[in-house]
Formats: sequence, structure tokens, C-alpha cells
Amino acid sequence: MIPTKLIIMKNVDQLLREAGSELAHICRMQVYITDRSYREDQNPLAELRYLWDRYAPQMDDYISRAINPSSAPAYGVPGEGQR
Repeated sequence: MIPTKLIIMKNVDQLLREAGSELAHICRMQVYITDRSYREDQNPLAELRYLWDRYAPQMDDYISRAINPSSAPAYGVPGEGQR
């Protein structure tokens, strides 16, 4: 079974590509849960910890990219360097 979050992100990716953009251009996303009884992950703190552990080492790079994109490290994602 494919997790719902993965399906949602694939749909967002497709919509962005159809609009001429991509996920690499997203700097913030907010998700609202309208039905709290439905949660795939019964341990949200563990999931948040996992996500933070992946993001934290790159945090300074994200800040650099926001302030001065041309001086930020390259990650080799499609569309990088295009304005």
C-alpha cells in the first residue's frame, strides 16, 4: 500500500511540473489535518524528529540560498541555476 503522503506529494509534483515549476522551488509548505482520527503515523514526534534530522544539516545552505541564490551550494536538481 502506498502511503497517502507519498501520493499527495506525487500529485503536487505533477501539478508544479504542468505549471512549469518543480518541487525544488518549494521553500515552505503547510498541511492542515481536518480529520484528526485519520493519521498514518501514530507517532508524529518521531516523524518530526526524522524530518528535522534530515533538514538540520542543510539549514545554513537553505538560508544562504534564500539570501543569495548564486552563492549557495548546488545540489544538482533539475532547474537549478535557472531564473
